Amino acid sequence: MPLSTRTFERAWEHVTLTRQEIDGSIRIVVVWSDGLTCSHAFVSVQEALEYQRQFEMTLSAAGWVREEIVTARARANSPS
Repeated sequence: MPLSTRTFERAWEHVTLTRQEIDGSIRIVVVWSDGLTCSHAFVSVQEALEYQRQFEMTLSAAGWVREEIVTARARANSPS
């Protein structure tokens, strides 16, 4: 079951990170817009959270924007 899902966008691309609990471990699954999928499992929740935090920071540094932020900007810029 997903514990957390976040989507990042850049131009026409997107990447989705999902944190799941599977068989007593925490798995971070990354799915790119071209369908490429990778994952990494952690025994420690803290290690999984740190990995996810660093991955998200790396995406942000490379110009990726979280989808919720993109949506909020679009609403703010739309005519009322």
